[in-house]
Amino acid sequence: MNLTRYAKKFGEAPLEEGFPAGKSGLTPLSPLNPASRLMSLQDRDARSKVEKYQGNLLKGYTTALLSELDAISNRQLNQTSLNCPLHPLLQRGKWRQTYDAATAGRSNFPPYIIAGTANEEWLAGNDRVWNIMLPCLRLTSIMLRHFITKHPWVSFLVFTPFFH
Repeated sequence: MNLTRYAKKFGEAPLEEGFPAGKSGLTPLSPLNPASRLMSLQDRDARSKVEKYQGNLLKGYTTALLSELDAISNRQLNQTSLNCPLHPLLQRGKWRQTYDAATAGRSNFPPYIIAGTANEEWLAGNDRVWNIMLPCLRLTSIMLRHFITKHPWVSFLVFTPFFH
């Protein structure tokens, strides 16, 4: 079956929505010009149906509006450059490495078991889990460094000693 570029990317629209097979229903519609009054009633209804479908699917937005806002894009994006060091608060040693049910208190819930694995736990001591978390932690580190240098009250929260 021939799929459009958007159908390959986002999947096909349900046939019961009235879209032809191989279409996504998410192709951005071009803006209407003043001559749109000259469109046939059938073309206007088809356009309205696409806008309604996109609005329902995308919480009130259309793909044309999302493209205009640059929330979706067809242009080539730069690769991530999150190679910064982790903030001291987020370093691996600060995270739970193992779980021992015998020594855990009531407030220490057991870790999640990763679906589809044989009891592989979601802990920072697990290299696979740590590698999944690392990009998010690096982004958080960048944000923390920005907030600490630009907003003094964040420095107070981060560097104030904590007492039990």
